[in-house]
Amino acid sequence: MIAPAQPLQVLDDSSVHIALPSIQDELAVTPAHLPWPVNV
Repeated sequence: MIAPAQPLQVLDDSSVHIALPSIQDELAVTPAHLPWPVNV
């Protein structure tokens, strides 16, 4: 049952990685604090 969910997880991870520069700009965070949205 996990296999069908795998593409959605990849898409979700890709979206977060694409959004990281915007997150950094909008929230005025340092690059050291950027991994938290990926790990949540």
